[in-house]
Amino acid sequence: MISWIPEGHAAVIESFGRFHHVQEAGFYLYIPGMLTTKSLPAWGSTANKLGYLIEKSEQQTSTPTRHCQTKDNVSIRANTSIGWQIIDPKKAVYATDRLPSMISDLALNSLRANIGALSLNEVFSSRNQLNEKISSELAETVSNWGIKLTRVEIQELTYTDEIAKAMMTKMIAEQNRQADIAQAQGVAEADRIKSKAEAFSIELHAKAQANATLITAEADSQAMQLKAEAESIYLMKLKEEVGPEQAAQILSAEKQREGLERITQNPAHKVFLNPQMNQTFLTKT
Repeated sequence: MISWIPEGHAAVIESFGRFHHVQEAGFYLYIPGMLTTKSLPAWGSTANKLGYLIEKSEQQTSTPTRHCQTKDNVSIRANTSIGWQIIDPKKAVYATDRLPSMISDLALNSLRANIGALSLNEVFSSRNQLNEKISSELAETVSNWGIKLTRVEIQELTYTDEIAKAMMTKMIAEQNRQADIAQAQGVAEADRIKSKAEAFSIELHAKAQANATLITAEADSQAMQLKAEAESIYLMKLKEEVGPEQAAQILSAEKQREGLERITQNPAHKVFLNPQMNQTFLTKT
């Protein structure tokens, strides 16, 4: 007799209850009573048509929602969606009896085990990593069943209102703590900048004073040097005009006059002159 397998499907052909071959899409001949198609009632309607046609297109299986316990003893509800495809109909039929439900159970067990190894915050912050880990754990097992795993996605992660309130309280407390830390760091940084600025100002002031003292000292030194040079020239010219002795007397008289000018600048000082002794006496009142 002639039978037909539609595109994207296959059928497992048995001979007297034993595997004979996998029939791919197209027409084929078979001998009634000798060759029969393998019936798959345990699969239901998943990857199965008419009870014996195996769908080779990608399938989607969602696990039931289950309670999972995190590492920090928080109960959450979770489920996952699995994308898979039959690539070896023989293995898919004979490796396990209830293929779709076995895939669902396997994914659910992996999901619960991985959630149990993480804290609540870690579960929600590493959702993509969870998907990848569950997919990695499932891939090797389902490959032995003739299945290629195409994707694993966690669909639901929920928790009770009490846990939500506790998480909100914790989050607010953490935000306040971070704000206090930031404020303290800001004050400390401001004090550091202020102290640094004051130290820099003191340093600049000290350098300015030192430079001013140095400039004054250099100016005084140059003035004294110029004065000494001027007096030397003056004395030389004076000697040429009046002679050495007379020049010495004139220079001495000028020194006395300069001294009198200095000591008479203060009104509180009284000066007495002794014309005979050629001496000057200074008293204070």
